[in-house]
Amino acid sequence: MISREELLEQLGSPYTNQVVPRLHRFAYVPDSVLDKLDKLAKDALTEHWGASNFVLRKYIAAHLPWSIAVRRKSVH
Repeated sequence: MISREELLEQLGSPYTNQVVPRLHRFAYVPDSVLDKLDKLAKDALTEHWGASNFVLRKYIAAHLPWSIAVRRKSVH
């Protein structure tokens, strides 16, 4: 199993304003997954996620590393 420290190292520096490119260097997130997340978000929230789900991408890009750093996970 990959350690938390290894994941954070692969993510790169947290001191960046370029969180979306940082996420894309770390992991491939297909548009089809974002489309599904967008549908779920629209069902639950009234926010508009912007062109090509940019705001949703930025939200995920900011929160995924944070979740790893603080050892949180989402449980459904």
